[in-house]
Amino acid sequence: MRNSIRKLLSYIPERIRQDWRSIVLTVLVLTSLILTALVVQQVVTQNQGTSQSNNVSQNNLNINQQINYNVNQLVTIDADGKAELVMENRADINQLTQLVKKWQVGKPTIEKYNQRSFSEKIYAKNTMLLGYGNPVSKQVLWDTFGMQFQIKDTNGISWVQIAQDDHLKGINFIDTKHRTIYHFPQIQRDQALHQIKLSKKRIPIQLGYQHNNIEITRLAPTKLSQRSYVVAHEAADDIVERLFDGNNQNQHAQSNQQMIYTDGHQRRLVKKDVQKKYVYDYYPSLLKLNNFNQRIDYATKLIHGVYAGDDNLEYLQIKGEGHELYFQPYVDNLPVFNSQGLGAVTFKQYSKQHIKLTFSSDSLKVPLPIEDNQKVVLPAWTTVLQKLKKAGLASADITNWTIGYQWIVQDNDLALLKPAWFIQIKNGKWITVDKYLEGGAT
Repeated sequence: MRNSIRKLLSYIPERIRQDWRSIVLTVLVLTSLILTALVVQQVVTQNQGTSQSNNVSQNNLNINQQINYNVNQLVTIDADGKAELVMENRADINQLTQLVKKWQVGKPTIEKYNQRSFSEKIYAKNTMLLGYGNPVSKQVLWDTFGMQFQIKDTNGISWVQIAQDDHLKGINFIDTKHRTIYHFPQIQRDQALHQIKLSKKRIPIQLGYQHNNIEITRLAPTKLSQRSYVVAHEAADDIVERLFDGNNQNQHAQSNQQMIYTDGHQRRLVKKDVQKKYVYDYYPSLLKLNNFNQRIDYATKLIHGVYAGDDNLEYLQIKGEGHELYFQPYVDNLPVFNSQGLGAVTFKQYSKQHIKLTFSSDSLKVPLPIEDNQKVVLPAWTTVLQKLKKAGLASADITNWTIGYQWIVQDNDLALLKPAWFIQIKNGKWITVDKYLEGGAT
């Protein structure tokens, strides 16, 4: 065999035999370049095919924006049952969620409670509650806490409960609307939890269960800074390009300062200049949104398409298992309200063949530096409630209440955010407490 190889090599010119390593290397490089070109061509072809497929798909939004919901509330309950709201909580929440992601857990037990027992479970001593504020989908939970928490719940989880000692022997995921708790036992104890030092900046609170959620009553005044933001204005052409999936569209003006865009079949966008508002109707052949998880995921992706991935927007309220979702801008984990509805978004699913999205052309984009001398002290909720009762408002008529920011238009491109107490009366519009006391409830 060796003699045969030598004989074959003898027919190759001497120079080539001397430079055979260079020749082999050159061949390998050329082969690599050819293979790379073939792979790139295949990927381009696949992407073109995917794009064409997406343009005719009924459910595709052509959006890869990740849903962005964060845990925004951290409550501690000590050994005496004293509850406190941690104010500067972002670093603490990040530590806790990163720690829980490493936990090994067993299969969950699922228990449903009556209202009294549920309230007692929520108020368990030596625990921490991490809250999203409203129910979120399974995908959001997995992004936050890890894929090991396999929950079949399709109604959404609002709160997560962790013990500050070992008495829970695991972690609880809480569906407040249906008073259901999913308990995951921890297989291996993790002492790192006891080493986390939470922020000392807290205020005393009282927890209660009403309106299918855990309500937080602030028992002490809260000091917040005024904020200022640069306002972005969403152009109709950009929104049409993102929502119409590249389909052909026609437009025509109407006499009442409206502009209508349509693809002639499934999509219709109305721009109302005076109100700085858009109304988008989508009529798919069939849209399979059968539960809360599917609706909140679809609505969020749709809204990210409208605002090109605005991370300030989160949803504030839910009606009808997610058939109606109300979104508001959030700053410093607090909702932002405006009397004209600026920044707000409403998602409604009327049927499997009709979706309506109503949204503002304006959104908060760039925060300006905070001025330390622009502080506002808001009274405790108990003080606010006394003033409202004295003004003739029954506490039973107050559906919701929260501290937030009032969006005040300074000019077309600048918004002043002023801290205030807000109330919602009989599921109506959100208004400031000051406005109600001044007689402006309507």
